[in-house]
Amino acid sequence: GAWFVAGAAMRPLRRMSRTAATIGRASDLSHRLDPPGTRDEVQRLAETFNEMLGRLETTFSSQRRFVADASHELRTPLTALRANSDILLRQVDAGVLDQADLSEGLSDIRNEVDRMSRLVQNLLTLARADVGWRPEMAVVDLAGIARDAVRIATPLMGEHIFSQEIGTAGQDGHDDGEPELPVLGNADQLTQLLLILMDNAFTHAPGGVWVRLRVVADGDEALVAVSDGGPGIDAKHLGRVFERFYRTDEARARTSGGTGLGLAIARTIVTIHNGTIEVASEPHVETTFTVRLPLVAPDRAITAGERQRELSLAVTR
Repeated sequence: GAWFVAGAAMRPLRRMSRTAATIGRASDLSHRLDPPGTRDEVQRLAETFNEMLGRLETTFSSQRRFVADASHELRTPLTALRANSDILLRQVDAGVLDQADLSEGLSDIRNEVDRMSRLVQNLLTLARADVGWRPEMAVVDLAGIARDAVRIATPLMGEHIFSQEIGTAGQDGHDDGEPELPVLGNADQLTQLLLILMDNAFTHAPGGVWVRLRVVADGDEALVAVSDGGPGIDAKHLGRVFERFYRTDEARARTSGGTGLGLAIARTIVTIHNGTIEVASEPHVETTFTVRLPLVAPDRAITAGERQRELSLAVTR
């Protein structure tokens, strides 16, 4: 009697073991265990195992898609490099090297190398984040970072009508040493976040169209909003703009030299900083990317400010 009961109890586990072994041999994560319907620990084990398989399948699918997309993106500049070098080499072999062709070819090669370098750097940023890399964090002033980012982005503005609202002290900030918008973060990463959002607006809004940056306090959060009056984003694309390599306009993105990774990196940076990012768009009226980051408590910010002043005094003594 006891052997029969034990055998009956083990039968679902043996079936689960055989199914798991089959999945392992076939490397097919789409298979699932058949829960025994016993409403006990064995059923919960099967359901938990299926949930794990689902997560693994999603992860591996994302990795395969990421590698395929990265390979495709690298193929384009490599093809351009090969084509330009072949043309120049044929002219050298024929002894008819034209200076205009040489200058144009070398310029194209340099542009493609720059594009490939940006792509590789972006891929490294995302790969590091995927394995849990986190930058060093400190209490920083988001308002000051935003003003610096605007100065860096000035060459990108072109003919756009740009306006800004940053912090509480106007465009130039204040000099009392205390942060206007204290957040726990990494200054380099936050600068990159702001540059990505502004560059995205300048890229997709035609010249002469307005672009606005707001970096202000909103309750216990710092709010970053980058808006533009460009053509906007169709509703069918809104849910996917933060995906890696996703482009709403493939031809325009390639012409502008974009890698399709900027907004994915922006989302990664925001996540690292325990914030949120979202987009809202009314085509040909307004598109706004909104980031919210938790503000640091005033006493903690003051302590950080005092520490920074002490370090500055120590350096000047």
